[in-house]
Amino acid sequence: MSMSLRDQLLKAGLVTEKQARQAEQQQRQQHKKQPKAPKGAPPPALTPAASQALAAKAARDQELNRRRQEQAAAKALSAQVRQLIDQYRVPRVESDDFFNFQDGAQGLAIADVVGHGVSASLLMTSLQTALRTLVPGSRSPSEVIQRMNHFYLHNVNYPTFVTLTLGRYDPGTKTLTYCNAGHNPPAHWRSRDGSLEWLWPTGPAIGIVEESQYTLASARLSAGDALLFYTDGVTEAINTQDEPFGSDRLATLIKQNARLPAQELVRSVREGLGSFSDGRPLADDITILAVKAESL
Repeated sequence: MSMSLRDQLLKAGLVTEKQARQAEQQQRQQHKKQPKAPKGAPPPALTPAASQALAAKAARDQELNRRRQEQAAAKALSAQVRQLIDQYRVPRVESDDFFNFQDGAQGLAIADVVGHGVSASLLMTSLQTALRTLVPGSRSPSEVIQRMNHFYLHNVNYPTFVTLTLGRYDPGTKTLTYCNAGHNPPAHWRSRDGSLEWLWPTGPAIGIVEESQYTLASARLSAGDALLFYTDGVTEAINTQDEPFGSDRLATLIKQNARLPAQELVRSVREGLGSFSDGRPLADDITILAVKAESL
């Protein structure tokens, strides 16, 4: 048994019960005005309401198909990115944040891409690959960043840039030598007096100026000292009163929790950030890396 126009429209979910009844009534009135069609004649034209409903359904189906195609393309791109990471993985590197320099000195890094979307994700992937490739063959953070800057300016066609802090820890001198390419200044908390020092940028962000100079700076670590690296999503977080979290609040949190283990320090900063934002969604992703000098 064929379904009535009213049932068809309701099943499609495009109209209300009242709109479906009106469309069916209009169709019946139109049929009454027209003479009975001879056998084999084409069906009568739909009412304006029915035509609008069917057109809306067609538009919805088209939009649904478009979204499915976009999702399929995104999954394919994600698979290609994972394949690229596996292709360039260096066995000597144990994680995304820690590296060994050529002489065996421990290195660590944190970076952020200015921008969002697929282009920014691909740029970050290429940055990880560059670090895994360059750091094990280098002795200095500034040497690595200088080469990366040249590479990005001449080979990466993205309208954005990268901030990066790359450090090298020498256990013999108990010194962290670092190069900060336009990144948020990491915090160095000293256990002996509870003071906090920011490790300010020593050069511009990567991918801006061809002849950029990236100088080295250093920080001597003592037992109990803490280092906290972070991205700008932390200090630029906004609360319900549109106030930024800022570096002063971050410094206070670090001083209050710096004697905790590294994992607990990161958790305390994240919890403090969550309390400050009071449930408001963060406008940017955040990354936090803590290092504790337990015994030197």
